[in-house]
Amino acid sequence: MNTAVAKNPDWIREAIIIGNRFHYKKKNPLVHNTINLLTFTMLLAAIVGVFLLGGIVPPLVYIPIAAVVLGVLFLGIITLVDHEGGHNMFIVSRNSNTARFWNRFFGWPIAISFAMNFNTSWEKEHLEHHVHPLEDSDDPYYRELPLGMNLVKELVKMILIPAYLLIIEHKVQQQHPNPQPPQKESIPKIYCFIVTGLVWLIILTVTGLTIGWAVPVAAFFGIQMMSAIELIKLVLEHGGSVKLEDNRFLRARTSLFPLRRLLLPVNLSLHFEHHLNFCVPWYDLPRYHRALLDVVPRDIQPYVFNHDIWSQLSGRKGKAAAQFD
Repeated sequence: MNTAVAKNPDWIREAIIIGNRFHYKKKNPLVHNTINLLTFTMLLAAIVGVFLLGGIVPPLVYIPIAAVVLGVLFLGIITLVDHEGGHNMFIVSRNSNTARFWNRFFGWPIAISFAMNFNTSWEKEHLEHHVHPLEDSDDPYYRELPLGMNLVKELVKMILIPAYLLIIEHKVQQQHPNPQPPQKESIPKIYCFIVTGLVWLIILTVTGLTIGWAVPVAAFFGIQMMSAIELIKLVLEHGGSVKLEDNRFLRARTSLFPLRRLLLPVNLSLHFEHHLNFCVPWYDLPRYHRALLDVVPRDIQPYVFNHDIWSQLSGRKGKAAAQFD
């Protein structure tokens, strides 16, 4: 056990060890990979299905509904392929180099379709987020999450202003430069943006010409909605007083609310569990959650397993460790 884990309370050490029951290296590669590839295929099929409905459903009905659904599906496919792949567990193999090859094989096309560098964003920066969550070396955007009415204003901008997420992330990074030397990117950002633009130009043009003009409009707002849903997700996970926790394992919250499985697919709402042990695949997070209910202290549970969603979004939710201050 590493020294960082050894310094934690007994219940956190036990909770991390429990997660090892579900470790991706203990999975049967055939079963695990089949689950993930089938889920990936279903998400892609759902996106295509929503596109095809654009030729049937009246535009005034289709555009707002399809935009929300596409936003959820886009977020789901990024999480499944890039997030899991960044942890080297979208595809698993007995040979780690083989697994890394296939995770990059699937991860790069999805990442670059949404203006991300898979290597930088997921294999490096995301893992840094787990090691030092909400600290100086973490993405400063996590430390500047809006709450309450500021959150509402940002969500409106996310939906209405093209590429607003990229704009605001750049602004925050300029205001709060990372104290560590910048990492050399395998592909410069400008090239990622160019490829992203070309990919979506092709998708929007083809769907507009073959299905109808409502499809590219819905797809555009779907990308905007994805950014808005992502912001809500981040605030639920890391917003407000969470960043003040001394213990890094308490700087993430699980959000339990109706329809969470639909709005935050592939178990995105179970974030405390993921930060405790990020080697647990997405489909085992519910089992990991249930196993933790007998381990996490009762007085801590309302903070890390959060049912009070509005308090979290407004910034009224307090610290889990406040009683120890």
